[in-house]
Amino acid sequence: MAAVLPDLLWLYQMGLVMFWVHDRSASQTATKLLTARTVPLLVRIIGLVDLPELRGVVDDVLSLLRDARTIRPDASRERRRAGAEAPTPSSGT
Repeated sequence: MAAVLPDLLWLYQMGLVMFWVHDRSASQTATKLLTARTVPLLVRIIGLVDLPELRGVVDDVLSLLRDARTIRPDASRERRRAGAEAPTPSSGT
């Protein structure tokens, strides 16, 4: 778990940032509430991952994350770049 914890925390942070970007509440109060409620929960969950009863669930989550890493995150960027390099139809002028 220690090996993937930085990636998990980064993923959590990116989720908060995405929520914040789309938060239209006054002074981003929804984001502040989400953060205030999820940080203590996250700390508690991290403390529970070593329980033998949760080992199967933790292994499943870690396996899912490993599988997600096999999908190249830069593939969509490469597709966009390839599309940008494709010739554009002429306007006929």
